[in-house]
Parts: sequence; structure tokens; C-alpha cells
Amino acid sequence: MQRDISVTIGIIGLILVVSIFAISSSQNTSLKLSENNAIPNTFVLGENDTNKQQLITPTASATPPLLKSPAVTVTPTVTPSKMPTPTETKTQQFTCNTNSVVQKSKVLANQFMNKHKTKDISVLNLLSAPESQDDRESLDSWLGTDIDNSPRLYATTSTIYKTVDFEFAGSLIDKGNHLEIRGTRRCQQTVIEKRRVETPDTPFSEESVTRYLNFSLAEDGTLILTGFSKDQNGTKYTGFN
Repeated sequence: MQRDISVTIGIIGLILVVSIFAISSSQNTSLKLSENNAIPNTFVLGENDTNKQQLITPTASATPPLLKSPAVTVTPTVTPSKMPTPTETKTQQFTCNTNSVVQKSKVLANQFMNKHKTKDISVLNLLSAPESQDDRESLDSWLGTDIDNSPRLYATTSTIYKTVDFEFAGSLIDKGNHLEIRGTRRCQQTVIEKRRVETPDTPFSEESVTRYLNFSLAEDGTLILTGFSKDQNGTKYTGFN
């Protein structure tokens, strides 16, 4: 009986020893597995891996490098300066009623009538050149160049009168565009002329006649005396009759 108890105790003791040894072995194995499974801080590559670089895991306390921003070229915006608007040059529109035109017409009209009053044949030079064949023939006749170069102006029965006085009636009249000269206008001044006729049949006679001085007005304001007519629409030299 005592022997059986001793055997039982012995078996129990053996079981305890085996259990303790098993527990101890299990703890060592766990520790080795933990150590083997840890991520190493440094990996050393083999000597044959010469084309590979050594990788080093940065420590937690290391500050990551700052990323360098790519250089950006900024082109400044240039606002074009506003071109100054050129001042428009307004061309003056000359008319027969423009003051400067009226003054020029008075000067030309007085020059012409004063020569006409004194029977100065050079009065023909104050008129512009003939504009038609009829005008050319009339001028040749007054100058006498068509026959014997003996002037006929103031020597015919229709021109032996003497101009005693003259006056301008009304204002300068606009007669519209000049048909023969492009870009010009026609202006006309009425003249009241007092003529005296002395002939053997009529020793003394005075009469008032109306004549017309015609002008050509260019776009630039140039005014030219073009004719001395008997009627408002008469030809260039009929006013002498």
C-alpha cells in the first residue's frame, strides 16, 4: 500500500517536470520566432549586387526632406498703351456766302469794273482763259487777233459807251456746281452799270444796264473771275455789249 502511494507520487512528479519543460521550450520558441520575424533596421545586400544601392530606413525622428517646387516662369502682363486718336482735320467747306469768299469777290469785281470804266483793254486779262471754242473766237474778235491785230473792244458801235458809274446789287449768289470744272462752284455778282452814249445822232444819253460778273470757287477757297455776261446764263464776254 505504501509502495503504491510512492509510485503515484513519482508519476505525478514526472508529469510536472515534463510539463514545466514543455512550457519552457514553448516560451523559447516564441521568443526566437519574434526575433526572427522582426523587421531589421538595416539590410546589407550581397557583394554581387553592385548595381543596387543600400536601403536605409529613416528613423522616426528624422525630418523628411522638403520637396522643391518646380520653377515657374511668370510672364508679366503688359497692357498695351492706348494709341491716341488722331485729331480729325475738318476741311473747311467754302461756299459763295463764306465771308472770305465774299471779300475776295469784291476785290476782283472792283479791279475789273475800274478797268472797264476807263476802257482799259487789259481788262480782258482779268478773266480766266476761254472754256469753249465760242469763247476763244469771241476773245480773238475783241483783241483783233483774228484779222489785223487791231483791238475792237470799245471801238464797235455796241461798245462806244462810257461807263459813268457802277454799283454791286445784292449779295454773291450761289449758282451751283461748275459743269466744265469738276469740284468747283459758280458764284455770281450782279452789277448795275450807268452808261453814257455820245454819238452824232445821240449827243447825250444815259442808261442803266444790268450785267453779271461770274466766278469759279474751288474746294480750297480759290476764287477766279471767269466772265462778264449780259444775262444770268450768258456767255463769257457778252457783258461788254
